Amino acid sequence: LLKKILDEHNIPVLTASNPADGLNIAMSERPRIIVSDLELEGQTGVEFCQTVKFTNKLIPCYFVICTANQDKISKVMTPGNGVDDCLVKPSGRSDTVDFVSRVALGFLL
Repeated sequence: LLKKILDEHNIPVLTASNPADGLNIAMSERPRIIVSDLELEGQTGVEFCQTVKFTNKLIPCYFVICTANQDKISKVMTPGNGVDDCLVKPSGRSDTVDFVSRVALGFLL
């Protein structure tokens, strides 16, 4: 769904089905923005972010985590996690505009 939304707004997207594939793609493509779900296979999006930013030094990249649970945002955004933005997964038109705008912000930073 997130890929479809970004594709519709002409934001190029590479996808991975698991964190290991995502890390391989990130290492080879060195994207400026990574959008990840909070819940991943075998680890959290926060752990994936820390692997990307701190272990493998893929900085600079803007890391966005999406979650279906609004209550988890403050924990995800804890200083030191490395996460740059956390969004509730888009569920309507206004959410979609907010999501696209905030992902696009990463291109400007």
